[in-house]
Formats: sequence, structure tokens, C-alpha cells
Amino acid sequence: MAVIGRVLALLLPASLAAAEPTRVALAPVVSLGEGRAPTVEKLLEEAVTATPDHAVVRADAVRELLRRAGRRDLESCEGAPTCLAELGRLAGAPVVLYAEASALGGERVVYLKAVDAGRREELGSTTVVLRRGSPEAARAGVIRLLVPALYVGTLAIDVDVAGATVFIDGKTVGRSPLAPLALPVGTHALRVTHPRYRDFVRFVELGFQERAALRVELEQFPVVGERLVPGGRPPGGPAAPWILAGAGAALLVTAAVIAFVVPKSIDRDQDVTVGGP
Repeated sequence: MAVIGRVLALLLPASLAAAEPTRVALAPVVSLGEGRAPTVEKLLEEAVTATPDHAVVRADAVRELLRRAGRRDLESCEGAPTCLAELGRLAGAPVVLYAEASALGGERVVYLKAVDAGRREELGSTTVVLRRGSPEAARAGVIRLLVPALYVGTLAIDVDVAGATVFIDGKTVGRSPLAPLALPVGTHALRVTHPRYRDFVRFVELGFQERAALRVELEQFPVVGERLVPGGRPPGGPAAPWILAGAGAALLVTAAVIAFVVPKSIDRDQDVTVGGP
């Protein structure tokens, strides 16, 4: 038992360390022309907290850390990665989230940027529109920067023909019937094809965490039957024996009529026809 206890003691810290969430420091948000933006800060803090495997260092806590360190200058980094990386180092956070807000009517347009504090590099940037303090847009922007793989929606494609091949953005994703697909947010080119049906092509717009359903009804190619012509054969086929016999008889009758009708006294030379005196 003592050996097991020592093994658990050795393994437990490593397990806990692996389970620790990534700390994200929220740089104090500045609203252009208004100063502080506490509403925007709250929405972004909630969005980071709701992001899997991430924990937020709140903007007020960052301000206090900078005050104690005598680095109030870092409150106004203006998006510079080097400045934000230093802020992250003081806050003990490997990632820093920077935001600038501006009022537009009754909405807030927020420019977001994420910075890797260790490498002093920008991870990405985006712009979100916060309508009446709604958290959905803030959550979408934070997910897009911190966990791009989760910035997706779901598309369910219901094809009325089994065995049709489904392409998304030129790549095969399977054959119908198909399970719902998790796709990145944005516009996607959909094509459904089957040897016996016309292709179905459409652009599909997908939003963050949206569950969209699309019914695909394929149009079958027209069926072309063989058309019979007089004589009982399809176009292009070999002539029937009785047709050849009939054609020969017709030629003999025509020759006989010509021999009977044309006068015997008429001769024909190379250039002209000459009658008798």
C-alpha cells in the first residue's frame, strides 16, 4: 500500500498540471472616445470563462498587478504584441486578449486580438458586433481566436436518394444517408452527385453554433426509349431482308416503265440529246 501511495503521489502532480487550464489575461479595454468599457470587459471575461480549458485573468486584476509593478504604461498597449506580451508575463498568463471598442448607434463594435506572450506573436484577430449586451457575439469572437477548431456550426443534409456522393468545398465527405457535419463558420460550396441524377449545387452559409438543415431532392435524368421506324428497326440498325427485297422489286418496275415510255428513236451522245428527222 505504501508503494502505491508513493506512485500516486508522483503521478498526481503531473496529472493536475496537465489538467490546468490556459490562463488568458484580459488587457484593460478602452472604448474610443469614452474611456473604460466595463460592459465589454464583463462580456469578454464571461466568454473566456466559458471557453473549454481556459481561465481568465480579469481586467481589474490586471490593472492591480500593473499598478503594483509600477507598469501602468502597459494599460495602453494599443495592440502592440511586444507590449501585450510583457503584460502577460506580469499577469502570469501565456495568452493575452486585447480589445478596442467603439460605439455605433446602439451597438458596440469590438476589435479583438490574441497574443502569445511567450513568443510575442499575434495569434489572430477579429471584429465582433455586440448588440444590446448580447453575449453570443463575444463568445464567438473569443472561441475563434482561442480555440479555432471549435468555431463551427452543424449542417444536416437530407438527400432523397441513397448512395449519392456529397462534396463540401470540393472534398468528398461521404455518401447519403449522411450524419450531420461540423463545419467551420462561413460560406461553403455543396455538391451532391449521383450517376442517374443531375448534380445538386448550392452555397450554404453557416453561423457559429448554428444547426442548419438542408433537404436535397435530386432530379432524375430523362429516360430515352428506342424509337422504331417503318420497316421495324431502330435508327442505325441493319435493314431487314424483306426491306431489301422490296427495294429491288421497286427498281425493276421503275426500269420497265422507263423502257416503255422513252421513245426508241432518241439517241444520247456525250453532250446533247438529238431527235430524229
